[in-house]
Amino acid sequence: MVVDILLIILVLVALLVAAITDLRSREVPDWVSYMLIAGALLIRLWYAFTSGFWSYFFFGLAGLGVGVLLGLGLFFSKQWGGGDAKLLMGFGVVFATNPFWYTSNVPFYVAFLFNMIVVGALYGLIASVLLGLVHYHDVARAMADLGKKKWLRFAKIVSLIVAVGIYLFVVMADIVAGWMLLVIASIIVVYPWLLQAMKAVEQTCLLRKIPVAKVTEGDWLVDNALRKKFGIPSWGIEVKQIKKLQVSNIKQVWVKEGIPFVPALLLAVIVSLVFGFWLPLF
Repeated sequence: MVVDILLIILVLVALLVAAITDLRSREVPDWVSYMLIAGALLIRLWYAFTSGFWSYFFFGLAGLGVGVLLGLGLFFSKQWGGGDAKLLMGFGVVFATNPFWYTSNVPFYVAFLFNMIVVGALYGLIASVLLGLVHYHDVARAMADLGKKKWLRFAKIVSLIVAVGIYLFVVMADIVAGWMLLVIASIIVVYPWLLQAMKAVEQTCLLRKIPVAKVTEGDWLVDNALRKKFGIPSWGIEVKQIKKLQVSNIKQVWVKEGIPFVPALLLAVIVSLVFGFWLPLF
């Protein structure tokens, strides 16, 4: 159907523009997300008006509602920035119904969310490894310092005990799906080390000292005392706190920068369009 092609073209153009700006400035302009949401709703409204199939438009509104809930959840939990979260709201409108060529029993929106998690995890891991290699000596020192933390040592011991317990259970029970439990056990063992490495990369590669004049809405300030002093919420600084900060005697602040994530969203959309829901269990 032409309407599906129009929606796909819209989301790909929006993501391409957003990915370029995200890589250049670590920001996603609000107008890109609003264009995606408004454009997708208008396309659905046009099709509903010309075909009389009004549920096609209402599905888009329902998808927007789901996208808003997911986006706000990821934003307020500090997993995503505001620009990424707004794009996810637009995806809810675009992917509220299955494209005409999609044949899986799993809804396309669910397939996209699944691919987004998988692609996003691989993208983040590869980006962190590359950053770690570029700043190898700094990351190695940070890794060593983090390795002295008691909570991390405790986590490594607990994960090893749990993994050994799972392994023994699989051997003694001789269950059919034992390989899945072994994969889970391996992930449990590796996770504390992976967390240590990610924290080291964050401390050495993703923290930047900037002038107060360059602080923008949504920036995550590192200094806990400073956040408490100016009442900065956990999801990022707001305009009113920026104004207070600018009239203070503070000249520079440390902010945490995330890895540009929009390219991962673009890849997830492409994977979804080409492969759909590829997990063999379905």
